[in-house]
Amino acid sequence: MLSHIMNTNVLCANTNSRRLWIKDKLLLAVLMIELVLMIVEKSDAPFSLESYVFRLTFVMSLAVIAVTKYNKKEWIIIIAVLAGAFLCYRHTGNNDLLRYAAFTIACKEIDLKKALKFTFWVTFTGYLIIVILAVTGIYGNFVLIEDFGRESGVETRYVIGFGHPNTLQGAWYGLLLVLLYAYYRELKLWHMGILGLMFAGLFIITDSKTATLLTLVTIMAVVVTKIIDDKLLFVNDYSEKEVIIKNYSIFVGIVGMILYIFCIGFSVWAAIASYYTKFHGFIKNLDNALTNRIFYLYYNSSLHKGAVQSWTLFGERGNDEYYFDMGWVRLIYWDGIIPGALIIILLGYVLYLYIKRRDNIAIIVLVSLSVYTIVEATFVSAYIGRAFYILFLSVLFEGKRISVELEDEK
Repeated sequence: MLSHIMNTNVLCANTNSRRLWIKDKLLLAVLMIELVLMIVEKSDAPFSLESYVFRLTFVMSLAVIAVTKYNKKEWIIIIAVLAGAFLCYRHTGNNDLLRYAAFTIACKEIDLKKALKFTFWVTFTGYLIIVILAVTGIYGNFVLIEDFGRESGVETRYVIGFGHPNTLQGAWYGLLLVLLYAYYRELKLWHMGILGLMFAGLFIITDSKTATLLTLVTIMAVVVTKIIDDKLLFVNDYSEKEVIIKNYSIFVGIVGMILYIFCIGFSVWAAIASYYTKFHGFIKNLDNALTNRIFYLYYNSSLHKGAVQSWTLFGERGNDEYYFDMGWVRLIYWDGIIPGALIIILLGYVLYLYIKRRDNIAIIVLVSLSVYTIVEATFVSAYIGRAFYILFLSVLFEGKRISVELEDEK
């Protein structure tokens, strides 16, 4: 009888291991395809079959869901989310929410750091190829000399294959965030110094002030966290360690949540205030510092696309064909007030879960991304490959792997 039970347990373990192996390979294949597609898009290389690739990765995400274990409560939520995303797709004709929802659900049980390391190396390799092609003159612009609409007239700014200086800066900023979380334990303080110098150098050639400032502040926040963590190695009193960790985590969590709420509040205010950028001195001066991003929400089209007057409850067909820089505003304009609000609440809840787990680096990465999204819409896109933060949403399922990983790091 005992041997029968043991054999049954071994069989179940083998079956579960096989299931996880299949799921991992499928999910990594989806991630690889989406990353390659994003890299091609970053390079401005022509590719007309992306809609078919999107459908392929969506079906593959459904296949991952099919081999993943969920409890009854999770299945109810999954069906409700997919049904809601499908209704949004039928209403707007835009399948982005459906694809993002399927991929997010498929991320249960992932090894978060392994997935982020995979994301880093695939993306880094792709970006390096773009740079080499531009430097050698094989493909892509190396520098642009034109009027960038910043009231500075004609400027010389480097793009090194990425099409626009802000795209160049934003691409490497996103990769930095992946690096900081995936390799936080391996990074030393001198590594942080080199990264800071690299992005300072990137600022010299791109003149992307906001992105550079945020990047350097993010690096400094990680440096402070690293100093505190390293100092604790020399503290023998366990209770003293706990007090230091708890107090610092509380501080990071409070500041992080306040900044996240500010990002959303400021973006909504900008959509309302965009009409007044022509008349109100304070708003006009603030908008000048943001290179007219608020102004364009109202005055860049006759229908004032982006301003609060153009928002609808569930989005409209064709909204995703209009682009502007303010990311949170674009999210609500594209997807609608209700889906946008639900996404914002969901991301806020994810941030809360990482605060609860005292995962300070995850908080720093997610909040930095939130602040960046006020002024740039790089991560509000049809390309899942840009949205590496989706992998962080795996914490919603509290899968065994992520729980063990977080427990080990404590």
